[in-house]
Amino acid sequence: MRRLNVALIDIGAGTSDLAISNNGTIVAYGMVPVAGDEITEKVSDHFLLDFKKAEQLKRKVVDEKSATVEDILGFEVDVTFDELVSIIDERVDHLAKLLADKVRELNNKSPQAIMLIGGGSLTPKIDEKLARYLDLPPNRVAVRGSDAIHFIDNKDLIPSGPDFVTPIGIAISATENPFQYMNVFVNDKSTFLFAMDELTIGNCLIQAGIDLHDYYGKIGLAYFATINGKQVTIPGSYGREPSITVNGQVAIVDQLVGENDRITIIKGEDGKSPSMSIKDIVGDLPAFNGYVNGELKIVHPTYLANNKKVNANYTIQDKDVIIAKLPETIGEFLSELKIDYKQTSPFRVYINRLSVEITEAKSKLLLNGKEATVNTPLHEGAQIELSPDEAITLKKVLDKIDENFFNKIQVTFNGKAVTLQQRALHIKRKDLELKLDDVIKQDDELIIEHLPQRNFIFQDVFRFIDFKVPSTGETYRILCNDEDVSFHHEIKAGDRLSLIFD
Repeated sequence: MRRLNVALIDIGAGTSDLAISNNGTIVAYGMVPVAGDEITEKVSDHFLLDFKKAEQLKRKVVDEKSATVEDILGFEVDVTFDELVSIIDERVDHLAKLLADKVRELNNKSPQAIMLIGGGSLTPKIDEKLARYLDLPPNRVAVRGSDAIHFIDNKDLIPSGPDFVTPIGIAISATENPFQYMNVFVNDKSTFLFAMDELTIGNCLIQAGIDLHDYYGKIGLAYFATINGKQVTIPGSYGREPSITVNGQVAIVDQLVGENDRITIIKGEDGKSPSMSIKDIVGDLPAFNGYVNGELKIVHPTYLANNKKVNANYTIQDKDVIIAKLPETIGEFLSELKIDYKQTSPFRVYINRLSVEITEAKSKLLLNGKEATVNTPLHEGAQIELSPDEAITLKKVLDKIDENFFNKIQVTFNGKAVTLQQRALHIKRKDLELKLDDVIKQDDELIIEHLPQRNFIFQDVFRFIDFKVPSTGETYRILCNDEDVSFHHEIKAGDRLSLIFD
């Protein structure tokens, strides 16, 4: 029969299975996920029957042409064959259309004939509708029962009808080509297999219901961290593969097995969450070298984990926020060195070892000799200078501490104002004695010594004025506040001094 182009359709309960023969072999197999249960559901819905009673009603009406049944409400319903056909017609037509389409798909055309088997093939009108959809004469679509099987000696001993064709065919095939069984043990559980070909460990595991993938260790949970503002996924380690032994010896899934072999499969160890340090992610960051006022300064990388200072070997945890960086601007560089870099930072000197700040002095930043700001980018070897905007002289320092370099008084001499002064301080920077206009540098250390003072006398005025003795005068008077005095008379601020020649 295989020489003919015939479609065999086994309409069961849940599925309809197809096989196409041609040129002496089976050329195609197929399946439609619709069968007799869909027809039964229609009967159940229409007559308010549970599924089991609907199936019984369908069969009885097909066999006896009528039947009586009690619905779920307790009422009896009489159903005739014609009424049943009318009710299920739409569902039967749908099934026939699906089967016809599948036959054409598998065979690329209508076959010479259709053979229907299985309990669903007894569905009324299914053969007629199939013939119409496949453009076949009605006598080319037939329902065949077990009586059509030629390999049975006494057909009276077996049930007839199309629903027994498949189990009888299986029995005949098993008789002609009997299967040999083999027993193995999988994880100490006895497992039977058909010994049709050489069997491998993989065959035994499948038969024992073991999915090899389930025995691979799971990958370790990944960590998610933010590193320098970027989201980073740090994967866990891979799980280990399962270990397989046969009779205590290490084996692989493709290895052949024999009768009563004992196969043991042990799940591989699960992977672990990652264990990576900051250095593993960002690498080794070099130290940054720069110069501040000519002095070499070295800044090492900064590592922060969740705003806390850590080192490069810190092990990253899930959801960590990591910052690993070197200074990029002048401000960041000076901040790491704990150098006050603000534009209004005070100018500091030390006087007799006490710190004195001159807050009025504004700092100026220079990068490689050019003006810069705290936000100016840096490069390796940068030359940074911190200096005041204007020179700070010794006089400005003394004004800050309310010290006078000179002790001064003001008098008048012959009606003109004259300022008299004597040095009050002796100031050194290291071994160098300073004058009022000498420039003071940041962090200079100054030593101030107060000099002993004497009272001013009349004759001191001549050191601060340009005075010429008149050529005509021979006698003179020395007056202080209009009173006669001598050149050694002590004077004080505000005194009126006079030298009058006669």
